[in-house]
Amino acid sequence: MCVVAADAVASARPAAGRAARMPGAATTPVEHVVIISKENRSFDEYFGQFPGANGATTGLMHDGTVVPLAKTPDPMPNDIKHDTNAFNTAYDKSKNDGFDPEGGAYSSTGQPLALSQMSQGQTPNTGRTPPRTASATTCFRTGGA
Repeated sequence: MCVVAADAVASARPAAGRAARMPGAATTPVEHVVIISKENRSFDEYFGQFPGANGATTGLMHDGTVVPLAKTPDPMPNDIKHDTNAFNTAYDKSKNDGFDPEGGAYSSTGQPLALSQMSQGQTPNTGRTPPRTASATTCFRTGGA
């Protein structure tokens, strides 16, 4: 899950000459906070290709090769493993470069699934860059490609 919100945040303190706001009144120019949740998807999966987004468009393979993220098929033809062994393989002692050898990382036809992302046209209800959102988005990641 990733929370997507505008980066521009005004100070909670009132500007000189302005009255303090009432409790519960908006203190920032942020009008909407959007929470996107789809099992086993990340910010990069959905928005990595959006102009101005702080997202990855490449992935690191276990052998050190940096590859462009492939187009994700939707629906996925098979599930990528997500048990303890798959996590340990992908995490690879904090290198986060083991996504390609984990179980289910490729379809039966060899299409990369673990190192892939959706294009703008595939992202539900966002076939084009929404104004004042993708150009001002941030997702806090703990590591990885």
